[in-house]
Amino acid sequence: MINNKNCFENNSYTDLAIEEHAALRGDVNQEISGVEEEIYEHPMVKVTKINIITPEGAQKMGRPMGSYITIETQKLNNDRDSVCHLSNILSQYLSPLLPAFESNNNLILVAGLGNWRAAPDSLGTQVAEDTMATYHIFKCDPQSVAGFLRPVAVVTPGVFGFTGIESATILQGIVKEINPACLIVIDALAANNLNRVNATIQISTTGINPGSGLANHRNAINQKTIGVPVISIGVPTVVHARTIIKETLSTLVEQNSASLVKSFDAEAISQNLLAPFGGNLVVTPKDIDEQIGYTARVIAAGLAQAMHPGVNQNNFYLYLQ
Repeated sequence: MINNKNCFENNSYTDLAIEEHAALRGDVNQEISGVEEEIYEHPMVKVTKINIITPEGAQKMGRPMGSYITIETQKLNNDRDSVCHLSNILSQYLSPLLPAFESNNNLILVAGLGNWRAAPDSLGTQVAEDTMATYHIFKCDPQSVAGFLRPVAVVTPGVFGFTGIESATILQGIVKEINPACLIVIDALAANNLNRVNATIQISTTGINPGSGLANHRNAINQKTIGVPVISIGVPTVVHARTIIKETLSTLVEQNSASLVKSFDAEAISQNLLAPFGGNLVVTPKDIDEQIGYTARVIAAGLAQAMHPGVNQNNFYLYLQ
């Protein structure tokens, strides 16, 4: 029979630190030892920065020590004002994480992860497609862009099923060859809340485990495995069906009497409904391909402004592919 607490709180399927943090704090908002939270308000946008500062905090959160910055808004869209506003905010929080432009090595490698053939997993590849590479210009004609742009290399390593090679292995080889100051990886994520799909951008200083939200773990891409600082940018594009079932049953708990609630076995219901899919089913909006295009544009615009000293909210569109 249903347990009003445990049944709804077990099995969290999320790549978002903000969701894990909220789940651990619970309704009483009890602070988590070793974890700090900062909240910033912008017009139509809320930014939450979660810093995991101790090994104890990392263990509780189930994530490495580091910073997780979450930008929350309404559904991302392609109108000029929205792209300008959101990309500018993304740039504000991303810029301090990048190597100084004046350093001896300020080359940045941007890697778009994911499968371009599957719309919900194509975010990284579309951001890479929209991001202008400048590394070759600095090799051929550095004086024409000096002080305005920085060298940027862009790559899409593909997915394991296509290449037979882990993305981490491909990126290790590229990093060894061109020696960037840092690596930025972009990938689609899984959320635990339908309202966050295509409405949340997470920036992390701890890298990424591709496919973790879908229980399809690949080798980690982080500073330890790659050899340079790794910043990840992700947007949730899917929610697990089990989460939707959980939310539905949770609503029944809130709206009906205890006697009615006791007649439900949430875990059995989930297993029965998802049995035809091997117990693992994810849900994404029907217009996800269009939404991904908008989101990729916002991220590419934010990257351009954060990476290049001469690019800003007034001219970023000139530096997108």
